[in-house]
Amino acid sequence: MLYAGPASNQEELNLAIALAGRVFASPTEDLAPAVERKKVLVLEHPGAGENPAIVVSLPGKGVVGAAFLIDRTFPHGPASIRGTFISAFCIDENLRGQGYSRA
Repeated sequence: MLYAGPASNQEELNLAIALAGRVFASPTEDLAPAVERKKVLVLEHPGAGENPAIVVSLPGKGVVGAAFLIDRTFPHGPASIRGTFISAFCIDENLRGQGYSRA
């Protein structure tokens, strides 16, 4: 059964980061630095929460999609507006076009 929701454990979080690193890496780039860079961007960002990853997973395939939530406070004149944006939305390249991004 398809699961779409917060990463349920550290392994799912790590798989989500690895997927984002693979998807956003340059075709000529070694994957290790790409994954490490994505890890820094989504986990060490000041707005990253305790569990910022939203994953899509399938039995037997693991994490096939991921997105990361980043909380921000935006200045708006004398006031501030709190919001959350979605960063690094990605679907495994082998499974694109099958509707998983709608999960």
